[in-house]
Amino acid sequence: MELTKINLKGHGRFEEAPATFTITRFNLPSKWDYVYTNSLALLRLKHDGGAYLQTDPPGGPAMFRQERLESSPAFFTWVIPDGGEGAFSNFNLPATTGERPGSEPDEFTCTFSPEAARWRMLKDGWLVETEYWVPPGLAAAIMTVRVTNAEATSRGVTLMPVLRPHMAPFSLAPWDVPAIYQTSALCRVGKALGMWVETRDPGGVAKRRFRGAFLSDLDADTFEVAANAFMGSGDWANPEAVANAKLGRKVSKSASYPYGVDGPDVAAIGQPILAALAKKFTLAKGKSAEFTVVFGKLPPTEDGTLPKKAELRKLARYLDPEVRRKGLDAVRKRYDDLFALRRIETPDAAFNRYVNEWIPLQLDWVTLLDRGWPTGMRGTRDAAQDTTGMIPLDPALARARLLEIFTIERTDGWFPRQYNTAGPSGVHDLRPYVDSACWVWEFLHKYICYTRDFSILKERLRWLDSARKATVLEHAVRLFEYYLSPKNIGEHGLCKIREGDWNDSANAAGLEGRGETVMVTCQAVLGLTQAAELLEGLGDTRLAGWFRAGAKRFRANVLKHALNREGYFNQTFNDDGKWIFTPSDPDGRRRVNGPANSFAVIAGIATSKVRESAFAALNSLKGPYGWRLFYPALGRPPIDKLGRIGQGDQYKGIGENGTCYNHGAQGFLARACWTAGRGTMLHQVLTWMFSYDQKCHPVDVQKTPPYAVVNHWKEAPGLEGVGGDTFLSGSISTALRNVYQGIAGFRPGLVDVTLDPVLPAAWRRVRAEVPFLGGRWTIEVRNPKGVQAGVASILVDGKRLARIVNDKTLERKVGALRIDGLKPGENHRVEITLG
Repeated sequence: MELTKINLKGHGRFEEAPATFTITRFNLPSKWDYVYTNSLALLRLKHDGGAYLQTDPPGGPAMFRQERLESSPAFFTWVIPDGGEGAFSNFNLPATTGERPGSEPDEFTCTFSPEAARWRMLKDGWLVETEYWVPPGLAAAIMTVRVTNAEATSRGVTLMPVLRPHMAPFSLAPWDVPAIYQTSALCRVGKALGMWVETRDPGGVAKRRFRGAFLSDLDADTFEVAANAFMGSGDWANPEAVANAKLGRKVSKSASYPYGVDGPDVAAIGQPILAALAKKFTLAKGKSAEFTVVFGKLPPTEDGTLPKKAELRKLARYLDPEVRRKGLDAVRKRYDDLFALRRIETPDAAFNRYVNEWIPLQLDWVTLLDRGWPTGMRGTRDAAQDTTGMIPLDPALARARLLEIFTIERTDGWFPRQYNTAGPSGVHDLRPYVDSACWVWEFLHKYICYTRDFSILKERLRWLDSARKATVLEHAVRLFEYYLSPKNIGEHGLCKIREGDWNDSANAAGLEGRGETVMVTCQAVLGLTQAAELLEGLGDTRLAGWFRAGAKRFRANVLKHALNREGYFNQTFNDDGKWIFTPSDPDGRRRVNGPANSFAVIAGIATSKVRESAFAALNSLKGPYGWRLFYPALGRPPIDKLGRIGQGDQYKGIGENGTCYNHGAQGFLARACWTAGRGTMLHQVLTWMFSYDQKCHPVDVQKTPPYAVVNHWKEAPGLEGVGGDTFLSGSISTALRNVYQGIAGFRPGLVDVTLDPVLPAAWRRVRAEVPFLGGRWTIEVRNPKGVQAGVASILVDGKRLARIVNDKTLERKVGALRIDGLKPGENHRVEITLG
């Protein structure tokens, strides 16, 4: 089925334009959101206008933000018909009519596209159209509003754009009340009128003062800068100024209103501030009034003085329609170029559109969102996983992020659970989780394989706990030394779990130093094997031999101690000396752990009959919303020394406790599927990972937007099937990698490109385009016999250049093409026949 033909029960529709969705009703099961970013600013925007604008994500401050549980946006326009009755916002709400909750405007659409969000609303005879976006190269948001009189008679209306600045970090100390340090003051910049706003630094550091400017081409009659004066006896959603249909301070048409002046007639200081303008219009039938507001950051200055007026002019340029048009074109081109980098064509048309447009778009967002927490902290695991998916799309970003991560590695090879984007001098999350290094290694390995940038190994970086510099190669070796150190290996010869592994909620299994993790041990087997290959290529056979021996011991110990009587793998051994996620857990229940068994397959530990029995166990995790992380949920009765899931503090059916946790359950399972050559299951799992398929996730059940990848599908009472946390998921990167490494089967290694498509048995053809070595590779896959994997023949540019080898780990024939025989910058056509 085509993506545009999916029936979403009146909630909205996928559009023909790339990564574009139109919402067709105001009242949805939840607030549906979208992201606009240029790396300098990030606007996370809801369909009802609610938003936050952050500069320098993920650690920068918020220019404005919608407060939690608040329904009114922080930046919008009041539309006030003559008399002040029936005023409403350009997003529908807030409104002063007291209309019944759940009522709809006469017409409402919100169209999210990569370059801008656009609303069209008809209410009480007023047609209100809004465009809202982030321009290229500026930490700013732009809102253009057009109001048209759709009635037959001439009518009057007052338009009142309002902004409640935050201008401070998202997380504040109790004593750092922003209003105490803030100013909002009227100014003119050429023909533009608006306010400059600032937050002075509570610590008294002048260069940390934070400034912005709110500028508009609205020829305002009145203005306001003090929030209390604006609200009067009302509040933000129903202010007295709207009832009066004007603001409290008059604009003099002849006054110059110099920038930087903060006298009492034009400024509010040391109190809650805002920026608001108002203009009354009389509009004949069909006539419109239109204006634009730009709100953006001004650059800091070393001595704390106000930035030069030229900085405001940079923002004011976007009041020119032609400048806006060119800016929108530039943003649109950026995303068109992103979507064109890789393409896949399969018999599943909806799948193709979603993978080609929506997944790279959301991956671009999540590399800045850092799983949605605007705090200045990056999860080490999260940043590594997300940016691994970006390597073929933005190798420069990947390189920079790799170097950033390696600077927070401790000298014993351990990485923090989360690190501060301020660098080693920042305050980091030092809880002793043990899995981060595995993800960092995979990031580095994939980066080298895709880019051939071996020079990164020679970069010299400091450590978290030492200013002494070492090469990235030394850093990489040290991370494996952590896993091979006897003090980090438990009584079964497996990696100790300490406070936790990938499943953050099993956060008390090894705090006393006894607990072990099967999943991390499997990851270490995979990583040690890859690192040994790299070291051999670099001529270090001694270290390579040590790493291979370590991988061999770990593999043997997993098979000896974690493979249970039912033929699948246990996951966690805790400080009480008890195995959990077994056929008989301490609470008497049988559980299968998805990540441990998936990674046993991925790492090549589970092969042949063991692999078959592991998949039988994994398939037992299939529930009504996809494959679960494990099942049943934990906590009743509690299991000691396991953590918040064991005690039930992470309630059953929420987060990682017995749910279809999209990344760890389905993302890892999909990777295991293509490892095992199970193409039909691979496609099924990927379909369940995404949210557009209405057989898997009906829109009125999931409640989250059908274009958005979610973190997990809830199963708690009253939340059955509801999506949790849009764009807060490693599923995005993992899914994209599963498509191109699995379905397309394109996997560059250190020596060869492995060519190994894994398809559903019913598919006869697949076509993919991928970038590699500065050229473009077109991959045509034919499957005449309806198999799921196994290469029968390969032609590269019409020649038999690739070898067909029997891969003992994958247990099938794959193609292998030597990389050292390829020339950078060349395009290639690869024809693969399965059989």
